[in-house]
Amino acid sequence: MLATFLSGIAEFERDLISERVKSGLVPRKRAAEGSAVAPENAPSQISLRRRSWR
Repeated sequence: MLATFLSGIAEFERDLISERVKSGLVPRKRAAEGSAVAPENAPSQISLRRRSWR
């Protein structure tokens, strides 16, 4: 009986966490739609930085 009770609580918590994550991803995705990759994070710049570290 205790195991059933604890598994019910765990399932409820998992649903809450999933809901929070999904609600947090929507605003981030909307904010990222209009933005471009920052110049310092462009793939060509990253490869240049990697080469200069060697």
